[in-house]
Amino acid sequence: MLNGFTYLNHSKGVLAGTPIMLTTWQKFIVCQIYAWKRKDGYRRFKKAFIEVGRKNAKTQMQAGCMLYEISVVATRNNEIAETFCAGTKREQSKLLFSECQNMLTGSSLSPKFKITRDKIVHIKTTSFLKPLSKQDGKTGDGTNPAALVLDEYHQHATTEFYDLALGSNSKESLLLIITTAGIDLNVPCYREEYKYCSELLNPNLDIENSEYFVDICEADKGDEIGDIRTWKKANPLRATYKEGIEKITSDYEVAKSVPEKMISFKTKNLKYLGSS
Repeated sequence: MLNGFTYLNHSKGVLAGTPIMLTTWQKFIVCQIYAWKRKDGYRRFKKAFIEVGRKNAKTQMQAGCMLYEISVVATRNNEIAETFCAGTKREQSKLLFSECQNMLTGSSLSPKFKITRDKIVHIKTTSFLKPLSKQDGKTGDGTNPAALVLDEYHQHATTEFYDLALGSNSKESLLLIITTAGIDLNVPCYREEYKYCSELLNPNLDIENSEYFVDICEADKGDEIGDIRTWKKANPLRATYKEGIEKITSDYEVAKSVPEKMISFKTKNLKYLGSS
């Protein structure tokens, strides 16, 4: 799985066109989801909730996972994997889809896929990735997803897309939720998912779910907002390299001078929910 990313290319920034080498945090996420197996050989985790600060390459990681799902996982299970990516708007859904297209550009894996405007098909298995629209969520289109990505779940006002995953009967279904933080806490992401996942991680509560992987990257209450150690908690990738740290520093300096911007800084960079 980790090796597979090296056959895909960065699509943006100074690394554009070069092979993707996953960071330590990305390797941790990918290995947790794909390396744990049950006794029957199928993967342990059927759901994953990952919350992280913005600009930590979450779309890239999701895209690589979906290409792996429709190729390697589908081939191994000898099934046609129908996979989908869903945002609150068509444009949001297309972000991950477009990232898959871009990562395949110039890759030696490109001939194994057929890419059209609205679908990426793995030629050997005919498995595919398709972006969903808001109407798809209402009508139930894609009700048997082998894998479903909910992008920026904090923006979803309903559980329409989330509920699509409940109808899956794939051999190794996967619901992958990756999101940044948001201001509005009266949405399913926080009323239901974040609350439940936080309880799963709480060692003082008797709650277990061996099929749900959770990684919540956020600053703790009482942490010093301007401390790089605080930034690293919510930015396991961005706060580990020079340019990323410089950008967070710049945003912080502006937020100190313009109090109105501090809410956004604390929410998007430190993952303080509903910051005020």
